[in-house]
Amino acid sequence: MGEEPIECWKANITLTDWPEEKVDRLVRALQPESGDMLGKTSVTFAKERGHIVLHVMADSTSSLRAALNSYLRWLEMADKVDSLAQSDPPTHSPSTKA
Repeated sequence: MGEEPIECWKANITLTDWPEEKVDRLVRALQPESGDMLGKTSVTFAKERGHIVLHVMADSTSSLRAALNSYLRWLEMADKVDSLAQSDPPTHSPSTKA
């Protein structure tokens, strides 16, 4: 990771309620997207006690918001693709109706 910006905004999000195997697959799928993004944000994924933890640092609130939106949408997409590949319904899908 690069240097932390002088003015730094941080967010740590813990995502739960996925089976352990799915957590492993999702973290592996999104790991290449982690790291510095043009010096404005730094994002890392971690697997902690069976949960996905997203750590985001940014130089402004707008960069933080943009990074959070992007990564949470990528995670939702990865969950849907993984579910299709595993023939399971998506775990977290606000648009899925029973």
